[in-house]
Amino acid sequence: MTKFMLGGIALIVVAAGFLPGAPVCTCDGGEAGDGSIKIGMVQGMFRDVQPAMVQALSKPLRDLIQKQTGLTGEVEIVPDALTLADRMKEKRYHLGVYHGFEFAWVQGNNPDLIPLVITVPPARRLQACVVVQKESKLATLADLKDDTVMVPRGTKAHCLLY
Repeated sequence: MTKFMLGGIALIVVAAGFLPGAPVCTCDGGEAGDGSIKIGMVQGMFRDVQPAMVQALSKPLRDLIQKQTGLTGEVEIVPDALTLADRMKEKRYHLGVYHGFEFAWVQGNNPDLIPLVITVPPARRLQACVVVQKESKLATLADLKDDTVMVPRGTKAHCLLY
């Protein structure tokens, strides 16, 4: 739990009004006869990843949902955490997958979002580095104010917070 509190990048699967034993509903509020569930995931989890690869990477989640519930899962990528929360309120998705810090952003305004699963990367120390030229007079992050900062391709979402 300490890693979750300090690292802030845990993945959280949340549900809005999706309770065990309740009928699976379609995104327009009616009953689903096909036994499927719609899952929204934030784009930030897949920075610099091609769409075909994103669908391949979502397969383990779909498989887990099917194995545990018997329901087939359809995964859609959503631009950001706030959009996902709004779409969950509109019942467009049954489940949402957030980074831990994104869930913290949206849960204050969306108390109906309930965490179902929280994962933390095992035995990984999370860190972000700011690299400057050796001759630079910059000593702290505050010294970068009004300067251009380059974010390398493939940088993880938690690094973008700062």
